[in-house]
Amino acid sequence: MIRFSKTWTIVLILAILLPVWVFWIAPSDWDAVLIYPLSTAFLAALVIAMIAGGNKFSYMHLFFWIFVYIMFGISALAQVSQNSWPWPGYYSTDQISRAYGIIWIGLMIYEIAYHFRKKQKLDNKISEITNNIDPQKDQGSPGIKLAVLSVFLAIITYGYLISQDIPIITLRDDYSTLLLDAYGTIGYAFVLFLTQSLPLITFLWIISEYKSHPSNKSSRILYFLVGIMLTGVLIISSNPIVAPRWWFSTVFIAILLVGWGKSKRILFLLGLGIPLIYILLFPYLDLFRTYDTFERIMSSSRSGYLENLLEGDFDSLQQIMNTQVYVKYQGITYGRQLLGVIAYWIPRGLWINKPLDTGVMVAEYLSYPYTNLSSPLWAEGLINFGILGVFLFLAFWGYVSGMLDNVYQFYSVAFQPYPVFLLPLFYMLVPAQHFLIRGSLLVATLFISSPILVSLVWSWINRINRYMTRPKYLKSDLRANNGNLPQER
Repeated sequence: MIRFSKTWTIVLILAILLPVWVFWIAPSDWDAVLIYPLSTAFLAALVIAMIAGGNKFSYMHLFFWIFVYIMFGISALAQVSQNSWPWPGYYSTDQISRAYGIIWIGLMIYEIAYHFRKKQKLDNKISEITNNIDPQKDQGSPGIKLAVLSVFLAIITYGYLISQDIPIITLRDDYSTLLLDAYGTIGYAFVLFLTQSLPLITFLWIISEYKSHPSNKSSRILYFLVGIMLTGVLIISSNPIVAPRWWFSTVFIAILLVGWGKSKRILFLLGLGIPLIYILLFPYLDLFRTYDTFERIMSSSRSGYLENLLEGDFDSLQQIMNTQVYVKYQGITYGRQLLGVIAYWIPRGLWINKPLDTGVMVAEYLSYPYTNLSSPLWAEGLINFGILGVFLFLAFWGYVSGMLDNVYQFYSVAFQPYPVFLLPLFYMLVPAQHFLIRGSLLVATLFISSPILVSLVWSWINRINRYMTRPKYLKSDLRANNGNLPQER
């Protein structure tokens, strides 16, 4: 009986069976340009196999290459072979070749930056904080306090919505329309923050915090009760009926990671399962968006699956080519788009010429009737600074990914003490990076920055609180040591 290892199982399915399946449902004559998506899919499958099958807990790295495999491998293979694209447009072999040249340059720079950061030791500042943390005294239970506040704010928010005759569970487009009409863009974003982002980050925080205090059994019931309440909030606000697919999947995967991220079986299942689920099932998760989507998702034929790969969910390759067209005739923006991302919090009323997000700007230039399109990280770099921007953007994300994987592996896998606020950010960013990489960057930053800021600000509040109350700890240590000062660790 032949037994395949985990690594070769992933290679067999992702690098061989899925491409063959795409050719089967999309029969076409062989064209040399197909080598680009095929080689990209095969390379991405090998990297995924080495990480997930090789039992390397590098989740940021893993999910980045899953994105590459799906967007620039399998779905691009279907689109190039059929010369059919999610949005209107015709692209020559030369345009496709240049687009993959940009993609591969970005992948190379990402890998260099990622492994450069992975080989570095953790920052001295973080190490210093870690070495001086007493889990029982210095950290306290800031997550519980934030979780209680989060539950209270969510209940108040839901109570207010119900009092205004706004249903909290309805089809997603209807729910969004009701909130936008009643409260405007800022109010809509605030409701989502109080009912989605804040509950998720606090839920991840209290689980991470509880796992870092294994000897503290007295607060077990408190953690359990608060966790149950936060679970209820997330079920209401982040289910696939009212929440976008990217947010629902972010919540689901983040909870999976915080609970079982150190399991080699979960690592393997994510490495193999996420590409399959995304390609086969992700388009159907739009079931509850509108009433019209029910009819669209009922097809189960081979051509139905092929049509999914040719729709807007998989438009990353086309959007890079569209951005190339924009840059060719309009030139680069010399960082103006990036400035709009950094200063997204400035109201458009105060900044009249505030940049549109890149996907909308490119779509409007091409006269598309629908303009809410994606803009992959490669396209964002290209439109800001040309090929230099591709270097800068992918190098930055590779460096950040290596840093976060370092944090997780050192603090969680190696069972070292850690600043608890780092891990919730890791658990959330791993699945959310799909939205960040796919873009557009302005929209992704708007949604992802709020939980990051909450976690960082709350950790600083807790640090200040520890500093202000440290004399109490010193007095307690003096009494415990019969008047002798505690020794330095």
